[in-house]
Amino acid sequence: MEKKIEKGKNDLIMKLYNVKENKNRGSIKIRTQRYIGRREIKDIWYDILEWIGSLLLLSTYIFSLDKMCFKGFCFNTVGSFIFIVVCYDRGKYRVFLVNLILFWGSIYEFMKYQLS
Repeated sequence: MEKKIEKGKNDLIMKLYNVKENKNRGSIKIRTQRYIGRREIKDIWYDILEWIGSLLLLSTYIFSLDKMCFKGFCFNTVGSFIFIVVCYDRGKYRVFLVNLILFWGSIYEFMKYQLS
């Protein structure tokens, strides 16, 4: 009788363990699918925009474009504006603040140079 009860307990424990294990596997799979589905559109575009913004900002300094010339001004402002939009939406506020300062600083310097 005791062996039967113990066997019944073990079967019940194994069934509960299997159910719990299957639920965890299913939830991991569902979470992964949701993350991939959500990442597909918005995050991939944001990654592409970040690369474009990085290339614009770096090309200003690599090709020694003057901040006062129109091409350098456009590269700086567009590159930093891309980072402003992406970083604000992603919640990266430190990078957002640095690029906001760069954005307004390049506009200020360009206007100061053009008006004088």
